Amino acid sequence: MSPNQNDNIEKNAQFHWGEGNKFALEFCKSFFLFNSALAASLLAYLANHSKTISVDSVYNLKVAIFVFLLVTAFSIILFLLGYLINLRHGNSYKQNSKIAADKIWKSANRIQLVGYFFLALIIVVFAVGFYFLFNGMIV
Repeated sequence: MSPNQNDNIEKNAQFHWGEGNKFALEFCKSFFLFNSALAASLLAYLANHSKTISVDSVYNLKVAIFVFLLVTAFSIILFLLGYLINLRHGNSYKQNSKIAADKIWKSANRIQLVGYFFLALIIVVFAVGFYFLFNGMIV
């Protein structure tokens, strides 16, 4: 395989890597909107049923609202990381030397690892929120 073919394959792979990151950001936006709607609907539920449900249920639902708002805040951080990754990937294409482009690309990949951590954290905290939500609805 000639060096030019190798460069084309690498550029094609980098393009698809960046495009995949854009789809991941769209998923994060959907998750953000879902959590925001969930917290708002729980607030409306509490406002309408606060006199008819038990104190334990109110406590569990308040904790669930807090947790879902925390997930929303973590989602914002994940957005920022995703956009920073996209920015770094885009800037790597504009570099004159391959060494500088690889350095920027690798820094984006390190930021992506931080993003994976926040995604895992979001999933765990979201599960905790659902635990409190279900306990609040059952009690």
